[in-house]
Amino acid sequence: MQASRASALGELTHYVRVTRTDRQGYVEFQYAIGDPALHLDMILPPAAFAEFCARHQVVRLPALESVAIGDQEPRDDD
Repeated sequence: MQASRASALGELTHYVRVTRTDRQGYVEFQYAIGDPALHLDMILPPAAFAEFCARHQVVRLPALESVAIGDQEPRDDD
């Protein structure tokens, strides 16, 4: 049963959204599996973050600031 759960998780898309890099260089990010709206907040040193992303073949999501700015742009139908 554990193996089937692990393989099911491996088939889902893994997402990362970097939220901040602190003064020491640590990367703060949101990590989600399957649904980006359901995420964990995590922090890793840069090398570990790069390895984590490669291991999980993550899809990088845009920063929240750029999403908010994009949502405020006028549309053609306004």
